[in-house]
Amino acid sequence: MKGIFTFIVIAFGLAWLPWQIVLVFEPDPGPQLFGIVSIPVGFSPAIAAFIVRKWVTREGFADVGLKPNLTQWRYYLIGWLLPLLVVVFIVLISTILGISEPNFNVDILPNLAMQLTIFAFIGMFGTLGAEFAWRGYLQLRLFANNPSPHQPLLAAAATGIIWSCWYHVSRHLRYDDFPDQPILGMLVVTITLILHSIIFGWLRVKTGSIWAPSLAHAATNTVGGTYIYALFGGLWGEPNWIFVSFVGILAWLPLGILCGWIAMTGQLKEEGPEGHT
Repeated sequence: MKGIFTFIVIAFGLAWLPWQIVLVFEPDPGPQLFGIVSIPVGFSPAIAAFIVRKWVTREGFADVGLKPNLTQWRYYLIGWLLPLLVVVFIVLISTILGISEPNFNVDILPNLAMQLTIFAFIGMFGTLGAEFAWRGYLQLRLFANNPSPHQPLLAAAATGIIWSCWYHVSRHLRYDDFPDQPILGMLVVTITLILHSIIFGWLRVKTGSIWAPSLAHAATNTVGGTYIYALFGGLWGEPNWIFVSFVGILAWLPLGILCGWIAMTGQLKEEGPEGHT
């Protein structure tokens, strides 16, 4: 438990401190300043995982999953394309149910190939640090000594909650993405990240590598986030944003179906490390 506790303290400390410093000098930071400050914050889990592995538990890096293992290319393909499928689902359902009308006048379709290829693969190197921490360290350690067959699912859910509290909940507390529904927004984001933790954990188990969830994570940010914001950008901060945001309620169904299949078929099972303290 010492390793997990130390990891959480360092990751949260390095993330929350810069935002708190900004708020001291600028009580109402805009999205641009907040985005700049968030860049180094994104590396805090990786720094925490490295420190813990290297100097706290001294367990090394053998089980991180640093080798790409491209023989399991189909899982890379799933992680790469899944966000686009979720975007299509959100657009269709929001239109059918009259929740919101997407703006198809925006010039995003010609850039789709670029988003899917260049930005997602470049972004993968940016999300590698996060996956080095969340899927390469924490998710393997949580409940590792619990013999229950539900251990991998519990670990994924707990990782999603911690992940959400580390960045997304703290972001809402400082620069609220859902100003009219702050508490509901934090709950919705947390549930979405639990679903992502299950899927990203599954990709890591099936490939034995953190590169696959890193690609899925990057595609989620660059493809999912970018296209949803472009199509529904006018709803930013409005009540319907809680539904059509890429971390919103409508994303739960496609993500939840995949997670349900992963859970019911035992796809998260992995021989995790034992005896870490």
